[in-house]
Amino acid sequence: MKQVIQIATNNAAWCDLICRLHGCPGEFRQGLWLNLHVVPPFYPNAVTLAGDNASMAAALGALAGRPEISTWAAKDSFGRLDLSSFGLKRLFGAAWIARPAMLPVSESQLPGIQWRRIESVDDLDHWERAWRCAGGIPEDDAWKRIFPAALLAESDVAVLAAYRGGGIVAGAMANLAAGYVGLTNIFAAESDTAGVIAGCVHSASELFSGVPLAGYESGERLKVMKTLGFESIGPLAVWAKSAGSG
Repeated sequence: MKQVIQIATNNAAWCDLICRLHGCPGEFRQGLWLNLHVVPPFYPNAVTLAGDNASMAAALGALAGRPEISTWAAKDSFGRLDLSSFGLKRLFGAAWIARPAMLPVSESQLPGIQWRRIESVDDLDHWERAWRCAGGIPEDDAWKRIFPAALLAESDVAVLAAYRGGGIVAGAMANLAAGYVGLTNIFAAESDTAGVIAGCVHSASELFSGVPLAGYESGERLKVMKTLGFESIGPLAVWAKSAGSG
């Protein structure tokens, strides 16, 4: 339970950072992180940090009282809650994962690829374009950029990119918080996802030496993570309310 809380707190800290850099900060309350603003795409308005329904019920009640927020998502960090009575639908389930810091890390041997830490605004722009392209994510007027330039000034964040022939073909984000380095937004423009994930793990471990890695995954990616030394720690579920739903 303690480990899940730490990893969920790392994830909530990442959500809070992205929202804060967009001028819509959240807040940490008893047993949860809550954001009462319109948040960037793919980010929740609530993340539970305790395994009871009371904190989530309070969060959803507060969100329901904000008519300007027509859609929101809530992350049940323990995979225990049924939030359908609040008018939410379950989007997906996954598993929290962690990799001990003492495990050796083998460098990925993808041919012709060099991993680097993004340090310039132009490179961050290229990174996001590659991330969007790999995920089929279109730009929109409201959130033309999800990852703002100010992210590069955060010493506890690393934007990782795999370059081949001068272009970005894969990448990930890594954030240090709550005693873990969280890996998020892993993408691969090419087919060797396993090799890309291995490269992400190696790069993050090199940059944040001695700190365990964490995140959440499901399906085939979860299987790949397990081959790289990650262990499943516990379940989580993401629920969402769309515009016009009850």
